[in-house]
Amino acid sequence: MDTHPTTFYTGVYILIGAGALMMVVGFLGCCGAIQESPCMLGLFFAFLLLIFAIEIAAGIWGFSNKDKVVTEVEEFYKETYKNYISTKQPALKETLKAFQHGLKCCGIIGALDPLVKETCPETDDIIATVTMPTCPAAINDVFNSKLHIIGGVGICIAVIMVLYDSLYLLQLGSFPYKSFPQ
Repeated sequence: MDTHPTTFYTGVYILIGAGALMMVVGFLGCCGAIQESPCMLGLFFAFLLLIFAIEIAAGIWGFSNKDKVVTEVEEFYKETYKNYISTKQPALKETLKAFQHGLKCCGIIGALDPLVKETCPETDDIIATVTMPTCPAAINDVFNSKLHIIGGVGICIAVIMVLYDSLYLLQLGSFPYKSFPQ
């Protein structure tokens, strides 16, 4: 039985691919501006338009698959939790720690869960310990409460990309026309 969260990994692969594409785009933009090469700047412009289209598609995909991603991340946490309880592998312990410290949550039943107490974030306040949310609830809360922030960041990036495209067109218009030697 395959228990890997494929939708979650799809998002990770998209981010890795976007990062690689951004490196290529940055290189073309810098070299094209330094050398005043219309060809390189044209490729820069084309890649920026491609990245803009990918961002719009990723936003639509993320919004339409949000519930599926949340469910798969929760299931991934629960599966990691169960595997850690049965095997006590150090790698699984570190994965649980990363989830629990990042989300400030503890286990499947809360901070009083004796099975994963050593991976939970430490607090000095007994009330904070007792009221610490379960990790599946924290995962759900992060995805549902932070969606507007993610959308705002996406809109800001889109505005910056439109600004880059506009600046490219201005830059292209300032180059002297270079014809091929005859």
